[in-house]
Amino acid sequence: MKEGDLIFVSGNPGSTDRLKTVSELEFLRDVEYPLLLAVCTRRISLLQGFSSISSENARIATEELFEYQNGYKAIAGSEQGLRDEKLMAAKTLDEEKLRATVTSDPKLDAEVGDPWSAIAQAMVVEKKNSLAYFYLEQQFGFNSDLAQLARNLVRVTQEKTKPNGERLREYADAGLPSLEQQLFSTAPIYRSLETVTLADSLAEMQEALGKNNPVVQKILRGKTSAEVARNLIDGTKLDDVAVRKQPYAGGVSAIDASSDPLIVLARNVDPDARAVRKVYDDEVEAVERQEGAKIARTRFAEAGFN
Repeated sequence: MKEGDLIFVSGNPGSTDRLKTVSELEFLRDVEYPLLLAVCTRRISLLQGFSSISSENARIATEELFEYQNGYKAIAGSEQGLRDEKLMAAKTLDEEKLRATVTSDPKLDAEVGDPWSAIAQAMVVEKKNSLAYFYLEQQFGFNSDLAQLARNLVRVTQEKTKPNGERLREYADAGLPSLEQQLFSTAPIYRSLETVTLADSLAEMQEALGKNNPVVQKILRGKTSAEVARNLIDGTKLDDVAVRKQPYAGGVSAIDASSDPLIVLARNVDPDARAVRKVYDDEVEAVERQEGAKIARTRFAEAGFN
């Protein structure tokens, strides 16, 4: 082996943020990571309290507790790096040099423009919509396997009525086998844990979005989060795989006719979640993808590849 030889290494690579702009990293540092760490801390405490009640509770909460503890460590490590002033200063300087590369080359300047400013504006949009996107679209306000199943049933039946290319990406034909495996898994779902986690996440969402938020009011309808969660989990039959298969096979009409409380909830909240998702897809993710490609193009130019 000599310098320059091509080497392939097997493994499961993680993602990298090294091509992210300073504004994207600042969003992670100041908004996303603190939010995720607060959620992890809250849910670790909740699950530890639930586990302390009995050995059976401890058994059924073990896997979820481990996931949150592991997630906290990973996010905390990333956040610590972004709070290193020297590292961020070096990243800022590197970005300034890259922008100078563009402005000093008329051809590249005409081709690339100013993707950094475009992404910075996208981060303003993301910050403004982050709580609604986080709690409604990403479903952190509905911490329940059964609620997740209801959301997927509502969405997949709607999305399957559209041409494949017009669907939300997670409901495209290529992903349906994996989705069906999740929907019809026979893995046990524990109602005692579901009630506790859903109640706490509903309360957390109310705290984050405000008790006067229209979607929060639509969900709680003047009741406490604990009451709503108990009624939803006690009333649903979605822990039965055979029950889940019926609306999936029946499509939109079956979903519209369903009186299962979790499907009713998912159906009622979905327009609000989709509205938040559209802002994110169109004004944040699309911008990051398009403008990020220009920055990558600049990196190649800087390295001497045209």
